[in-house]
Amino acid sequence: KGSGTAGSTDAVQFNGSAPASSLILDSSGKLLLGTTSTQVGAGSGDLLQVSGAIQAVSSFNVYSRFLPTASGLEIIANAYPANIGTNQSIIIKSGSSGGGGPNEIARFVSTGFVGVGITNPSAALEVNTYTAPTSIAAGTEVLRIEGNYTASGSVTLTNWRRAGGAVAAALKYNDATTSVSFGSTTSHKLMLRTADTDALTIDTSQRVLVGTSTARSNFYNQSGTYAPQIQLETSSPSSGSSMISNVVAGSNGFAGYLVLGKHRGSVSGTPTTLGTNDDMGFISFQGGDGSRMIEAAQIGGSVDGNVGVSSMPGRIIFSTTAAGASSPTERARIDSSGRFGLGTQSPSALFHLYCPDTINTAAYFRITNSSVGSGTYRN
Repeated sequence: KGSGTAGSTDAVQFNGSAPASSLILDSSGKLLLGTTSTQVGAGSGDLLQVSGAIQAVSSFNVYSRFLPTASGLEIIANAYPANIGTNQSIIIKSGSSGGGGPNEIARFVSTGFVGVGITNPSAALEVNTYTAPTSIAAGTEVLRIEGNYTASGSVTLTNWRRAGGAVAAALKYNDATTSVSFGSTTSHKLMLRTADTDALTIDTSQRVLVGTSTARSNFYNQSGTYAPQIQLETSSPSSGSSMISNVVAGSNGFAGYLVLGKHRGSVSGTPTTLGTNDDMGFISFQGGDGSRMIEAAQIGGSVDGNVGVSSMPGRIIFSTTAAGASSPTERARIDSSGRFGLGTQSPSALFHLYCPDTINTAAYFRITNSSVGSGTYRN
């Protein structure tokens, strides 16, 4: 039995031994447990205020506890001493807009896993939106992440880390470049997989590898051994498995285009003028010799004259490697004037054939016909 206290605004007060006032219903309709005054920070609509822990016990001896602490609110499932160690979950439910439910929304299970829309999560966080009662319309986004940022600044939208942080990756937005980036933030490769098999790898030297996860660094030409920035390999060759295509579909005059180029400026900067004899690109044909890839033939394009505004004179050089040699030798060229030189680097006619004296046993020029025979020219 309780009653009001003279000189107090309390409507009803129950006194216990410790504390003196254990339950108070004040004049504003608030119910205070374990305290005699409204707590700091309490809202005007908070009708129940408790100082201490709230404990709930069911007929199944399931003992739950709600305890405000200096670091936050502790919610403990199955705190009953006799049941410590048994599997219990913290379950959050909500009624539907149509008055049904309450339906389960999320649960925290004893393994530390969190399930949203699923009662038996098998991962640290598992979200299930396709089964009742939390199923949502097909096509509805499942997860949205938004991060605040400053103008010309960046924001890390999500960060993945191995325990200890030695391996990490992140998804970031950079406002200065209006770009989204994804990749490793530590010195580790980035790999994309299909059918649970490595399909594309970007290694720590920014080399792009398709069909392999390890860059090949044993390509060789007269300049030394090197590792290309883009590498395509296949271990099960079949028709077309090692082809690279560039197909244009359209009724206009545009078609596939392969560009090999060079300038003397910086990356993405204004292309600084090249000089005479500067190389612009090569197509290299290489084969394995047992330890490395060796160049057998080469097609190259170089500057063949003075460079001017909107004018880039060029030549094409064809080279092959002789038997016993380790690098290609120029065999033919087409210069900027359209002159074709075979055996000479300085063609002086539309077709210029040169045979050095060292090849004194070979024919300089031969025309063969299957029915008449052949004609041979020797100097």
